[in-house]
Amino acid sequence: MGLLAHLFYLLCCIGPIVNLILWQVWKDPASGKSRELIFQLKQACFFQTAFIAVFFVIGIVQGVLGFIGIPVIGFLLTVLSLAISVLGLVLAIMAAIKVGQGEHYEYPVLGEKLKQSGI
Repeated sequence: MGLLAHLFYLLCCIGPIVNLILWQVWKDPASGKSRELIFQLKQACFFQTAFIAVFFVIGIVQGVLGFIGIPVIGFLLTVLSLAISVLGLVLAIMAAIKVGQGEHYEYPVLGEKLKQSGI
């Protein structure tokens, strides 16, 4: 299930919602789900939500720049958003592979922040 949590990245906006629902349903210790699975669901939910937020902000900036007539920067932001999406895809696949092999995986920066926050 942890593997699927990370692969939900491919579902765009639906992935974080599915991860959030599963995390909330299974976070109770009585559910019998492992702490590792709960951590992977939580981490995937935050990771995917962060990427959606970044793309939303880039889209707004591109729209504003295109509207006021600065298409060159809008084009550069398109290239940046493509690079970010490839990075997100690579990280999600790496996480899915590691978790699928039974190893612990933390996204850079995010995994440690989630552990510290105690969410």
